[in-house]
Amino acid sequence: KSEKLTEVNASDFGLSESNEDNFTAFQNALNYCSQNPQTKLVIDNGTYYFKSINGLHANNGTDLLIEGNDAMFIFSSTGYKFFIRNSDCVEIRNLNFDWNWEESPLASIVTVQNSNADTHTLDIVFKDAEYCDENNRLAAITQCDPETYTFGAKYSSKENYLYQDATSIKSVQKISDNTLRVAHNGCMDNFENGETYILRHYVYDGTIFSIRNQSKNITFDNVSIYGSSGMAYICEDNSSHFQIINSFIGVNPEYKDKRCVSLTADAIHIVNTNGCFNISGCDISGMGDDAINVHDGLGYISAVSGNTLTLIASAMRLNEGDVLAFKNKKFENTDLTAKIVSVKDLDWITKEVVVESLPESVTEDWTAYNTECNSNNYVIRNNYFHENRARGLLLQSSNGLCENNHFYKTMAQAIKVVMDIEPTLWQEGTGVDNLIIRNNTFEKCNYSDWGSTIEIGTNIAGKSAETA
Repeated sequence: KSEKLTEVNASDFGLSESNEDNFTAFQNALNYCSQNPQTKLVIDNGTYYFKSINGLHANNGTDLLIEGNDAMFIFSSTGYKFFIRNSDCVEIRNLNFDWNWEESPLASIVTVQNSNADTHTLDIVFKDAEYCDENNRLAAITQCDPETYTFGAKYSSKENYLYQDATSIKSVQKISDNTLRVAHNGCMDNFENGETYILRHYVYDGTIFSIRNQSKNITFDNVSIYGSSGMAYICEDNSSHFQIINSFIGVNPEYKDKRCVSLTADAIHIVNTNGCFNISGCDISGMGDDAINVHDGLGYISAVSGNTLTLIASAMRLNEGDVLAFKNKKFENTDLTAKIVSVKDLDWITKEVVVESLPESVTEDWTAYNTECNSNNYVIRNNYFHENRARGLLLQSSNGLCENNHFYKTMAQAIKVVMDIEPTLWQEGTGVDNLIIRNNTFEKCNYSDWGSTIEIGTNIAGKSAETA
C-alpha cells in the first residue's frame, strides 16, 4: 500500500536532467532504498542520461515502489543496466527507457547494390545517411519488408549473424555519404540487388532489467522500453511471482520514421526461474528476436567418464548441491538423479560436471536438467505481439495459459511449443504439459514462411524426440 510507504525523491540524491551521467546519483537512491524497507522512490518527470558502463543495482529491496512519473532514462553503454537481486515486493511503474541513438545507432535500414558473388563484395546503401559509418559494427543483417521496414520479407528471410564468425567481414569502405562497400567471405553471396535489410549493429550486447537471486513479487506496470542493445527483460536464477503488465516494448513513436528496431534481441527471456508469472496488457514489437521465450536450461551429455559428465549447456543452472535428473535418448523421463559435487567451465558452452554417484545407465546423447528450476505456472493474456524477427512466443514450460492475444506479422511462428536442442548453440525446454492456448487472433503471421502459425514439436540435434 503506497500510502504506508516513506516517500523520498531521487533528486535529493542528485538525479538531475543537467547531469551528463546520472549513474552515481540514482545508485545512491537505490542504496538508500535497500537500507530502508517500505520506501517510495519518486522520480520527477524529465529526461535523464546514463553513460556509465556499470549497471544499476536494486539489491535486497523490500516493499519498494519506484514511481517514474513518465520520466525517461537514456542509456549509452552496453551490458546489464538495471539489476533486481534478492528482493521481495518491488514495483516499478510509469517509467521509460531508451538507447542513445545519437551516439550509436542500434540498427540501420540498408539496400543492397552491386552484389558480386565472384568477388564476394556488395554495396549497402543506407536509408539514413547519418548512420553510414564504417566504424559501426556489422553484427547481424536480416531481410526486411521494403515497404514497412519491419523484420522479414514476404516468404523470404535471408540473413546472416555476422558476429558469430570473425572471418565474415573482410573489409568495410565508405564510398559515399550513404554507401559502404563490404568485402565478405561469401556469406552474403545470395543477397540480391534491390533487396532491403535491417542491419543490426548490436545483438546480444545488453539488457535493461535483470531479475535474479530468488527475487519474488516483482511488478513492472506501465513501463516502456524503446531501445536496448539486447533484451528488455531477463528473469532467471530462481526468481518467481513476477509480472509485466500494461507495458510497452517498441520503437519510440517520436522517432518511428528513423528507427527500425526497438531491441536487438528477445523482448522477455524467462529461464531457470521458479515460475508463477503474468504478462498481460502489453504491446510488444520491433525486436531482433522472439517476443517471449519461456524455458529451463538443459544439458546435452556429450561424454561420460566415471562420475564425470561433459555437458553442452549454454543456459543451464549448475550449482554445487543441485540435483540433476535425466532423460534418455528418446527424451523419456527416467527416475535417475545425481547430486552435483563440482562444476568446471571447459569453454563458454561446455561444462565438466562431477556428481556424487552417476547411475550406470546414463550415457552420452542423454539430457540432464536441474530439478531446482521450474519455470511453470504462467499467464500470457491480452497482449499485442507484432512485427518482430523470429517467433512471437516460444513456450517451453508447463502449466501455462495463453489467451486473448493478438499476433500480427510475426516473421516466423506466432506460437512455438517446443523442446529444442541444437548442441552447439542452445539447449532449451524440458518438455511441455498442460498448456492452454485459446481465443487468440492471428494476422499475417509466419510472414517469412518459417513453418506454421502455431507449431508443436521437438528437436534433439536435428531429430524429433521419440516420446510424446
